[in-house]
Amino acid sequence: MTPFNFSIRTALKQSWHSFAAHPAFFTSMAFVMVIFNLFTFTHNTTLTPQHTVLLIVVFIAVILWSYVWISVSLAAVDGKDDLLNYKSLSLHMPNVRQFFTMIVIGIAVGIIVGVGFVLLIIPGIYFLVRLAFATIAYVDRQNGVMQSLSYSWHLVKGKIFWTVFLVLMIAGILTVLGSITLMIGLLITYPIAMLLIANLYRALTNSYKNGMV
Repeated sequence: MTPFNFSIRTALKQSWHSFAAHPAFFTSMAFVMVIFNLFTFTHNTTLTPQHTVLLIVVFIAVILWSYVWISVSLAAVDGKDDLLNYKSLSLHMPNVRQFFTMIVIGIAVGIIVGVGFVLLIIPGIYFLVRLAFATIAYVDRQNGVMQSLSYSWHLVKGKIFWTVFLVLMIAGILTVLGSITLMIGLLITYPIAMLLIANLYRALTNSYKNGMV
């Protein structure tokens, strides 16, 4: 059996090339996410009925846009450039079932990881990494909550755990670097971080199919 081999440097280059091929599309996609996050950050301490309704609306929008981001990232990694344009955005949007399944998966991962952190932090990090691909797996495979959690768990095992951990750290650093540049940098670093994670996920799924992981 051939061991799984993944180059983070190569994946970063591929992510940059994907971004550079569609810069206006990816930056505008990131801009929408930045606006949502800024609104949530600046209004989450206000509990008036009006702001509560707005926060709920923004929460729904974030879930929808997160699904779109995952779908777009997978399309880019799979070389489906015809889906990387504004006219094709409707093809990436989730239906009602997909929307609520995303929420359930997010809650499930949040509970599991939260319990892990309560137990002594390290278990929380372990669960976070093992379940890192749960939502991506759902968008990619459409197999339901438990199947998506299980698939991510089986993908991230053995030495692969540390590869995923390192990629998540790099993605986090990219996001932080983008944030400290008055959020403008996020228009570039956020797409690259998403594409990097999608590249790793696809490499793992391809290897999984071939019995390499």
